[in-house]
Amino acid sequence: MEFIEEKEVVVIFSKRTKLETVCIKLAELSGEQIYSFFIHRGIRLPRRFNCMAMFMALNERIKRLDSLSLSKDYFEKLQNYSEFSEFQLQKLFSMIGTTEDYFEYRKNLWKIIFRNISVLN
Repeated sequence: MEFIEEKEVVVIFSKRTKLETVCIKLAELSGEQIYSFFIHRGIRLPRRFNCMAMFMALNERIKRLDSLSLSKDYFEKLQNYSEFSEFQLQKLFSMIGTTEDYFEYRKNLWKIIFRNISVLN
C-alpha cells in the first residue's frame, strides 16, 4: 500500500483510489474490525491522531453552537478548546456530537492514518 500525498491518492494492489473514497469506505467498518486490523499487525496509533480527528470533526460544530447547547461555564472552558486533552475532547464530543460528526471523525482519523502511514510502518 502506498499514499501519494501530492495527488491525495492511495495505491492498494496497483489500484489507485482517491483518499476521500477510501476513507469513506473504511469509516463504515465497525470499531472491532478496525481494532483487530491494527492489533494483529502490532500497530499502535498515537493518541494525538485521535485528538486531531476529533478536533477536525468538532471545529464546525463548535462554531454553530447556540446558547442552549452547553452551560455558560462550559462555553468559558471552550476558550481553551485548543488545549483540551483526549478525555476532555471525548466528553465534549459526547455532549454536542451527532452521528454525522462521528462519521466525520472516523473519516478524519483514516485520513490522518494515511498521511502518516510511513511513520506507522
